[in-house]
Amino acid sequence: MRTDAINRQTVYVFEIKGTLVTGDGQGATHIIKKAGTVTKIKHIINNGTGTATIELAKSGSPIDSSISVTTTAADETSISSGAVTENQLLTLNIDAVGSSAANLLVQVFVDETL
Repeated sequence: MRTDAINRQTVYVFEIKGTLVTGDGQGATHIIKKAGTVTKIKHIINNGTGTATIELAKSGSPIDSSISVTTTAADETSISSGAVTENQLLTLNIDAVGSSAANLLVQVFVDETL
């Protein structure tokens, strides 16, 4: 029988199609499957122009805020409050939008120990 820890990574995806607007709870709301740590947030505006500033939250508290999103894919790896617990709600807030910003894609990577 295995006695060592088993690790897995779960990826939560937020996809906002069309013109972006500011507001909380944009796109899907995810329920965290298992306690873990957010290790990376990958993001891009996929329409050729525009910028946005986003925040990811766990049950209303910021995981990471003031994330600047452009048309170049980028990774955030310095997460300000990455610990998450099972059944917390994971949401995406859009705090600011530049002109012509549309088609936002955000991936949140959570490392879990089973």
